[in-house]
Amino acid sequence: MADIETLIKRAYSAFNKRDIDGALALMTEDVNWPKASEGGKVVGKEEIRAYWARQWSEFDPHVEPLAITEGDGDKVRVRVHQLVKSLQGDVLSDGEVLHEFTVKTGLIAAMDLGDEADPTAGPSAAFAHQPPVVEIRSLAPDDDATAFRTLNEEWITHYFTLEAKDRETLNDPVNSILLKGGLIFMAYAGAGAEAVGCVALIPMRDGVYELSKMAVSPHLRGRGIGRRLLQHALVQAKCLGAKSLFLIHLYESVGFRHVKPETLPPMPYCRDDVFMEMPLGEVRNVGHCPESASFGGAPIGERQ
Repeated sequence: MADIETLIKRAYSAFNKRDIDGALALMTEDVNWPKASEGGKVVGKEEIRAYWARQWSEFDPHVEPLAITEGDGDKVRVRVHQLVKSLQGDVLSDGEVLHEFTVKTGLIAAMDLGDEADPTAGPSAAFAHQPPVVEIRSLAPDDDATAFRTLNEEWITHYFTLEAKDRETLNDPVNSILLKGGLIFMAYAGAGAEAVGCVALIPMRDGVYELSKMAVSPHLRGRGIGRRLLQHALVQAKCLGAKSLFLIHLYESVGFRHVKPETLPPMPYCRDDVFMEMPLGEVRNVGHCPESASFGGAPIGERQ
């Protein structure tokens, strides 16, 4: 696996440096590649060369691997921080995506966009020119929590396995989170105010909260919604007087740092393999606390 990780990291590094020859040298002759910015796929090194030339004439993408794991057979799954800018420097998307590689005889034979329901239908959402208009609101105990459950169920079952603790929390988020002093934030997009993302703050001990149950609708991943939810949660955590947040997955780009699992409260999930924490005293200039209402003993930000 170490050799495969090196191969994958070298490919991303070459792409970010715009070193086409260096990247293609790591691929098979008949490599199969998705055209994220156009839709469809190309086959062969020269087709990839031409596609990347077109892409870089319109966009400035940067992709950084966050976690590399073995999949089934010769598959390799890579969680990626993807930042796409216009040539003028405007951010078009900033978020995490999933790439799935096929590796044969020490070379990359294929890459697929794991977050795209139908990669042949058109350009990836990350390369759309207009970011979605999103409103983030707190979920109150009497609000319909169906979207919170379905967004999380889709996310968890896509990447992991739904566990007993997940079901307990998602089936009754009011008692599991809100009435224990926690917060749930929902992101809504479009004229119909479709629920497209969510995140929760769950109190664990004095001044320590878990950042949990974060999910984004598949058709809008890679558009920066997850990052906005995360930043919103950081502001609200400071408003609660939280001393630190912790989580079990990868948000290093906004200030979380890896910690040893024994330094955090016990986690009930089998999938817990990466532990991160952010002391909130390190957070600066992330926003201002809104006036708040309260229920269950915890302040809740008013709808924004």
